[in-house]
Amino acid sequence: MDLEKFSERTYTTFTSRARAADRLSRRGNLWTIALALSSTATVVASILSLVRPNYIEGRGGLISLLSSVLTLVLSLIVSTLRYEARSRDLFHSFRSVQRVSAKAEHLSAQCLSTDESNRLSRELEADYQSALDLSENHTAGDYYRARKKPQGKMLENLSYYADLSRAQLTRTIGDAIPFSLVVASGLLIAWMILTL
Repeated sequence: MDLEKFSERTYTTFTSRARAADRLSRRGNLWTIALALSSTATVVASILSLVRPNYIEGRGGLISLLSSVLTLVLSLIVSTLRYEARSRDLFHSFRSVQRVSAKAEHLSAQCLSTDESNRLSRELEADYQSALDLSENHTAGDYYRARKKPQGKMLENLSYYADLSRAQLTRTIGDAIPFSLVVASGLLIAWMILTL
């Protein structure tokens, strides 16, 4: 095995997994905030429908019901997707791959006999595979964001930039959904309080 290429591959893997861990952590935080705001909206709507039964022309109960359903859906999403646990697993995986990459870099700089190099290469490959098994795989988007930008003119590297653009669009859409729920829940709470 060529230790220099192996070191490059492990570097890309641990960088991709680090980005994936950050992405999952951020997304988990957004969903948790959306859930907290939805719960707050439910409480505010329930209190308002008890204190002022004719609130919003008697539709306070309907608003309370809808925000309760939203809270239920968000809690199911948060508990099913397990962003925090998945992010932690990816973090441990990326740290393990990072250690393998550092060993490979160190060994590639040394002059080793063929037998010694082959033995160490097999050990590194086994360690690498074990580290990969610690978590789910990163996405293609994480991979393209982790890759080093190719050298040369942009037109020569058009496929890299196209793949990177697709990855950024996917990430933006994935983060936009919980973010829009955070904004909507916040606006609903503000609207209910301001219409008192």
